[in-house]
Amino acid sequence: MGWQFFDNTGALRTTDPFGRGVVYSPTPPQRTDVIWVDTASDNANFPPPGSYCKIFKSANQSIPSVWTRITYDSEVVDGEGMHSTVTNTDRITCVTPGAYSVSVHSMWASTAAAIQIGQRVLHYNSANVLISAAGGVIYGETFCNTKSTTSFDNMFGASVVLMNAGDYLVHDMFCNIGHNAFGGEEGYTYLSAVRVAARL
Repeated sequence: MGWQFFDNTGALRTTDPFGRGVVYSPTPPQRTDVIWVDTASDNANFPPPGSYCKIFKSANQSIPSVWTRITYDSEVVDGEGMHSTVTNTDRITCVTPGAYSVSVHSMWASTAAAIQIGQRVLHYNSANVLISAAGGVIYGETFCNTKSTTSFDNMFGASVVLMNAGDYLVHDMFCNIGHNAFGGEEGYTYLSAVRVAARL
């Protein structure tokens, strides 16, 4: 016997949770061990396919001694057209409202100098206004002082962000001396957002 799907009242469904038709012949008896509980709000409460995006730099970007917006020319995944490699390449834009798990990784090119580095992610609405909650800064202006060694320096941050359609996220990096954001692979300098639930 294959899968059987039931709604929140225990009644047998005629479609599976993805909307595909399910035909039972003969109709099986009512069951008490519910395999899948579904409600009318499933589409709002669970991420639809495609609500995810991860972008990265394929090459280094110069970072002067001021906060600098990172532009992204490459995508690992982009299920809903949340990013463009042509227009506004610096951002991930929300298409489906909800709560998003956001992660960011900043990587600086190798240097022997002792430097101060920083990263931040900013949240704007569709009118290009910085969201006022927490100053619009998801991770804050996080700084780190590095030692005098020839090495790559890294910073990582993660949070859950409530977003409306048209809201967007951008990634800034800082270095107290002229330096480079390191690019080349998806695990170096990147920004990602994955919808995990509806916005309540």
